[in-house]
Amino acid sequence: DYSARYHDLLRIGYHVAPCANQDNHNTTFGRVNQQRTAVLATSLTRANIVDALRNRRTYATEDHNLQLRLEVGTHQMGEIFTTSSPIPFRVKVTDAGETISNIEIRYGVPGSGTAPTALTNVTNVDSLIYSHAQPNGTTYYYYAYVQEADGNEAWSAPMWITKIGRAHV
Repeated sequence: DYSARYHDLLRIGYHVAPCANQDNHNTTFGRVNQQRTAVLATSLTRANIVDALRNRRTYATEDHNLQLRLEVGTHQMGEIFTTSSPIPFRVKVTDAGETISNIEIRYGVPGSGTAPTALTNVTNVDSLIYSHAQPNGTTYYYYAYVQEADGNEAWSAPMWITKIGRAHV
């Protein structure tokens, strides 16, 4: 489990997304465990998959058929953007036949050296909607963490959001 290394990279300021794999150089690839790196591409072309990887539109999951979305308005996981409005998070988890026990939105300050902490969470539901009033003049990263009832976990790519004040006219 390299989640601690992932958190290390986030807290020192890297713009990285999590990944999970099972690379055993064998003909059993994809059948030995359920870990996957999911890529949110607009189509299954090489160009679109590479674009999604370059822009961190990915998530890591220990369950091969779990689907995870983290969005803020029209922004998706992996994006870096600026806003002057409260931040309306939407997390949606889909996994046929399995129960989601916990969904958290975690956040941290890039380059602060401080580990991310839970901003909010819900239990025993498959979605989370939350609005955060991030202070003006700050940059935070946010990501979704999911745990299923069987203990499998998933981590979304973060979003790095800079909050600016509204201009007064």
